[in-house]
Amino acid sequence: MKSCPPARIRSIAPVPIWRMQETGNRRTAESEVVLNVRRNIVFIAAPQGAAGGGMGRVKDYIIEAAPSTWPDLRALHLVTRDESTRVQSLLLLLKALRTILRYRREILLVHVNIGDKGSAFRKSVVTLFSRLLGLPVVLHLHAVELEQMPATALTLLGFVFRSATSVVVLGERYRRWVIERLGVKPERAKILWNGVPVEAPPRRVHADGKTPLDILFLGSLGQRKGTHDLLAALAALPADVPDWRMTFAGPGDIDAFQAKAAELGIGERCRFTGWLDQSGSREVTASADIMVLPSYHEGLPLVILEALGLGTPVVTTPVGVIPEVLTDRQDVLFCQPGDVPALADRIAALLRDSGLRQSLSDNGLALYQRRFSLASFSASLSDIWQASLPTGAQPIMGNQTA
Repeated sequence: MKSCPPARIRSIAPVPIWRMQETGNRRTAESEVVLNVRRNIVFIAAPQGAAGGGMGRVKDYIIEAAPSTWPDLRALHLVTRDESTRVQSLLLLLKALRTILRYRREILLVHVNIGDKGSAFRKSVVTLFSRLLGLPVVLHLHAVELEQMPATALTLLGFVFRSATSVVVLGERYRRWVIERLGVKPERAKILWNGVPVEAPPRRVHADGKTPLDILFLGSLGQRKGTHDLLAALAALPADVPDWRMTFAGPGDIDAFQAKAAELGIGERCRFTGWLDQSGSREVTASADIMVLPSYHEGLPLVILEALGLGTPVVTTPVGVIPEVLTDRQDVLFCQPGDVPALADRIAALLRDSGLRQSLSDNGLALYQRRFSLASFSASLSDIWQASLPTGAQPIMGNQTA
C-alpha cells in the first residue's frame, strides 16, 4: 500500500453507537460533510512506566513505527494509567477523555490498547467515548485472561468491541474468539503480529567453553509467568551441567523470590534486578545465553521476539498464539506450563549443547527478520489504520486549501 500523509480530510460527524450497531455498517452511518480542518493526530491509549508492561512497550513501538509510515502524522501517547493509586488512575482516565474532547477536530483516529481486568474497563470507556464523538477507533487486544470473564461481563465487553471501527488481535486464535464470542464482524477483526525494533546481528556465535552461562527471565515475577516453576527447575538441574547464573528482570515480590531461591539452595546464583526500561531489557537480553519464559498465559510476548532478534535461544510454553508462529526445536524449545521436570530438561539441554543453542539462535534470527521486524509491523499497522478510516475520512492528497 502506498503511504499517504493525513492532510486535510473529510470529517465524520458524531453518530450514536446504537445506530452503528443497528445498521452494522459504519460507512452508511457516517457523514460525508467536508470540514476545513487538518486531522493528523493519532492518539495511542496505553499505560505508562512499569504499569504498562508489554502493552506499554507496544505503544512505544507503534509511536516509533507510525511517523515513518505516514509523513506529518502525530502519533501521541494518551496516558490512561501509571503506577499511582486507583483514585489517581481514575483522574488520569478523566484527563484522557478531556484530551480527546479537546482535540476531537484534529484526531484522525484513536488506537486503544486493551488488556485484562482494570484495563478492560478503562479502555472500554475510552473506546465508547471516542465513538460517541464520531472518531474511528482501532481496539488492540493484548489481554490473555478475558476469556475467563463471567458471561455478563463478556456480553458488555462484546458491545464495546462491536462498537470499534477495527479490532486488532495477536493471532488466529484470538481472531476466532472475538468473532465467535464477542460478535465482531469478521471483516473488522485484523491480525497484527507484534514487531520489535532491535538491531539484529548478522549472526550471534554460541561457542563452547563460555562459563558461567547466563540464563534470563524477563517479565513480572509471579504465578502467571511461571516464576515459581523456573526456580524449582533451576534447583533440579543436574550437577554435571556447565556452570550457570540466573537473572530475574522484572517487577514483583522480589524479597519473597529471593528467599525462595535461598531456600532451594540457588540463592547465590540468582540476581533480581527489578523492573528494567526498554534499554535495560535489551541489554540483558543481548548478553544472555538462554532466555526462559515458562508462562501459563500469554499472547505473543515481546521479550521472546526481542530474544529471537538478538540471537538468544528461548525456552517457553506453547500458550496463547506462541505455537502459531514458533516451532518446537526449530525456533524455540517448548515445555508445557507447570511441567517442572521438562523445564529443567530443556534448560539442561541448552546448557550442555552449544550446537543446539546455535541452531535455535540462527533460526530465530531468520524468523525475526522475516516476520517480526519493526518494518513489517509498521507496514501492517499502516494498512489497518488506512482501512479503519471511513469513506468520508480518507486522506486527501496534496496541499489542498479550503
